[in-house]
Amino acid sequence: MNLTKSEADDYIQRPGPTVLPKMKSEQIKIPKIRHQPLARPMAAFLSLPLRLKITIPYLAVAILLAGLATWVITQSFVTKLQERFNVQLVDGFETASTQVYQAESKALITERAIARTIGVAEAAAARDTASLNTLIRPLAVNAHVPLVHVLDASGALIYELRLTSEEIVRDEAAIDFAAWAPVRRVLAGESDNLGDKYSGVLDVPGGPILYVAGPLLLNNERLGVVLVGFPLETFLPQMIADSSAQVNLYRPDGQVALSTFPKGSEMPLLTSEILAAV
Repeated sequence: MNLTKSEADDYIQRPGPTVLPKMKSEQIKIPKIRHQPLARPMAAFLSLPLRLKITIPYLAVAILLAGLATWVITQSFVTKLQERFNVQLVDGFETASTQVYQAESKALITERAIARTIGVAEAAAARDTASLNTLIRPLAVNAHVPLVHVLDASGALIYELRLTSEEIVRDEAAIDFAAWAPVRRVLAGESDNLGDKYSGVLDVPGGPILYVAGPLLLNNERLGVVLVGFPLETFLPQMIADSSAQVNLYRPDGQVALSTFPKGSEMPLLTSEILAAV
C-alpha cells in the first residue's frame, strides 16, 4: 500500500491499542471471605426485644453492686465482731489477773498478821485449837478471808477455819498439804528475793484454791506453816461483772478447772502449744 507522507505521519501519531501481557489464572488468587455465624448466646441476645436489651445490662450491674455491697458489709461485721471478741478476751484476762493479784495480796497480809499475833505460835505448839480459833477468827473475819489452816512441822493439819460454804471446800483433813510444793519449801526454810512466803493454786476435791503459805516461828524456830486461801470459784461473779464476758479457768494440763459458761457447754481444751505460749 502506497501512502503519502502526510498519511504516513498521521498513522504514526495515532496510538494503537494497549496490549497487556497474558497472565495465568493461577497467578492471581482472590481470598475467599468466610462469613462466621454469630455465637448462639449473642444471637439469642440480639433476638430479644429492645426493652430487654436495655434492661439486662442494668440488671447485671445491679446484681454485681448488690453482691459487692453484701461482701463489704459482711467483712465489716466480721471485723467488728473479731475486735469485740479480742477486747472481751483482754478484759477477761486482765480482770482475772487483777482478782488473783488482789486476793493474793490480801492473803499475804492476813498470813503475816496471823503468824505475828502473840499467842498463835504458842497455841499451835500446844495444839490448842480453841485458843487458835479465838486468836485467828477475828483476823480472818475482818480481812474477809474464807480459809485459814495451821500446820505443824511435818505438814499435818492442826487447825482450820472455813468461812465459806460447804460446797466449795469439803474436807481439808483429806488434803495432803505436806506434799504440796509451797508448803514443802516453807518447811525446808527456803527463801528467795521476795522472801520466805510462797503462793500457788492447790486443786482439791471441792475446787482449786489460791493459797499463800508462810512460816510460823516460835523463838526463831520453825514451828509450822500458816496457810491463807481463797477458792477460785469466789472470783467468778466479780470477773463476769467487771469484764461482761464469760471466763474459763484452766489447769496446767489444759483441762477446764472453773467456768462461767452455762452448764452443758462444750469447753475446748488447751493444747500444749497454747500452754507453752501463755
